[in-house]
Amino acid sequence: MARSTPGSAVQPKAGGNLIASAFGFFVLGCFVALYLADRDLYLPVLRLWAFQPFRYPFIDIEWFGAVHACLRQGIDVYVSNPCDELGRAFNYSPAWLWMSFWPASRDWTNPLGLLFACVLALSFTMLPRPRQRIDYAPVLLGIVSPMTLYAAERANIDVMIFVLILWAVWLIERGGWLGLPGYAVILVCGVLKFYPFVAMILALRERFRLAVLLSVVTVAVAGGFLWIFHAELARIAPNIPQPSIFAASGAVQLPLGFGSLLRYAFASLGDDDPVAGQVADSRFLVTGIFVALLFWFPMRGGSRLAVRSDLGIALDRLTEMERLAMVAGAALVFGCFIIGRNSGYRQIHMLLIIPGLLALVRSSPTAALARTCRRAVAAALFLMWFPIPMQWLNDRFRSPADGGSLPTWAFWIGRELIWWWFAAILAGILMRFVGASPMWAAVTGRWDRPHANRP
Repeated sequence: MARSTPGSAVQPKAGGNLIASAFGFFVLGCFVALYLADRDLYLPVLRLWAFQPFRYPFIDIEWFGAVHACLRQGIDVYVSNPCDELGRAFNYSPAWLWMSFWPASRDWTNPLGLLFACVLALSFTMLPRPRQRIDYAPVLLGIVSPMTLYAAERANIDVMIFVLILWAVWLIERGGWLGLPGYAVILVCGVLKFYPFVAMILALRERFRLAVLLSVVTVAVAGGFLWIFHAELARIAPNIPQPSIFAASGAVQLPLGFGSLLRYAFASLGDDDPVAGQVADSRFLVTGIFVALLFWFPMRGGSRLAVRSDLGIALDRLTEMERLAMVAGAALVFGCFIIGRNSGYRQIHMLLIIPGLLALVRSSPTAALARTCRRAVAAALFLMWFPIPMQWLNDRFRSPADGGSLPTWAFWIGRELIWWWFAAILAGILMRFVGASPMWAAVTGRWDRPHANRP
């Protein structure tokens, strides 16, 4: 098997990623067969992936039908949603309430859920093909990870966002007039779920005038939506679930959890001084830790990666699909990480990033950059698989949410530091993409030639 060496590049493969798609359908088929054959075994098997499934699948897509069922009965879904099995009040974009055509019957739950899962598996054909056979392994591990299965089993809307973003990237990669519908798809995703607006960073690859136009349209759509629906958005805010800082992902996790860690440390030392508790709960401490982490990792670490010449050379060796999918995924994951706390299924967007990182390994002109990118792939897979070792530790030791123990606290801190390191890698890639854009050249008079994005 051929191996890449510094200074050389393994050539990209043409065609769709049929192996990833076939593997996705295989995994889907296994779980469908298991559910039909033995439902009592289905739930314990799913729990092996360290998430708690509902007693039947596709509970999130069923929620949309329940919302419209209550709307048709004149119930204020912002306050309550008795039509839903779990009573979840409406907490999504008001745009979803425009979809009066959405089927309200629970009989549609399984057909819609299966449709979501099949479209997800089919969409994997659009992922860039790995340049070497061994590189299929990280992609397939990402597909069968707890985060991806969690999203698919619940038929969460982030599955649809992933598919639409991947489709948008495919259209944009083709260039010309086909690119404009791609940007429109991203804007629709932003209206439906807010955070996908950050993927409009891809517009910076376009010629200056078109990039400015797309930027103005993005601000107009986001600002207009906020202006028209500000009252509804204010009603949604209290309904947005806040996952535990020990299970979710986000930049605020480590600063917020540091107070709990201090309380554990004080208790271990037998110090019950009230002052110690006040220090642990100090907002100044939380803010200070957040600012320090933000400076050290994304700002310092990301900028140091962005200015490396070997990264520019490696990025220029990528195909447009490899580069654009990675940048879109980096914008989504980094944006969600910085903005707030996120449930695990949002990490499905790692699947956009991993193929690009693998391509950087194979196209890197230096061993140092290749090593960094390999570590980034390992970090991405760890962050997609961490619930399994975390649950194993929590079952044997006291979890951080219950006060914690040395092994569980050590694992949690390690996970959070890996998140921050990975965020720095994503920040560096995004900075390099922006610095190599025609808009950056027009605004600053500098263009990172010869590795600028193709206009």
